[in-house]
Amino acid sequence: MSQNRTEGLAPRTLAIAWVGTFVVLFAANGLTHAGPGSRFFDAELAGIASARRMAGGSPLYAALIDLNLALAMFLLTVRGIRPAHLPRDGAFVGGLLGLVASLTWNLANHIVIVGWPMVVTLVDVSWHVGLGALAGYVMGRLLARAERRTA
Repeated sequence: MSQNRTEGLAPRTLAIAWVGTFVVLFAANGLTHAGPGSRFFDAELAGIASARRMAGGSPLYAALIDLNLALAMFLLTVRGIRPAHLPRDGAFVGGLLGLVASLTWNLANHIVIVGWPMVVTLVDVSWHVGLGALAGYVMGRLLARAERRTA
């Protein structure tokens, strides 16, 4: 395949890779933050008057964040990455985006929210690096599979 990673791949295939990545990100993130992780976050953020409870919260903003992260992951992965390394490179890009996005978010919270717990930052950033790497790996596998079919 040529330098342009999307050459030869149908728009439907590219959309499936992006949507598949979003599903992994959103499902795992939503289940963690609204499910078992909600107890941790609700307990740690209980002393912050403006903090909303995680349990039972609206998934709308999280969905928008995850859609943006999946799109960025997709665009960075298909741009010039070697075909033989798509899953590994996707995992790297996903983990890096998870680090940048969640660390930026949490550091901003430390600036504007008095009492933002450091343990929340450590747990949240770790979670999002791992989740980003997993979602990027899945996306890389989907793209590699599609590429083998078109080769």
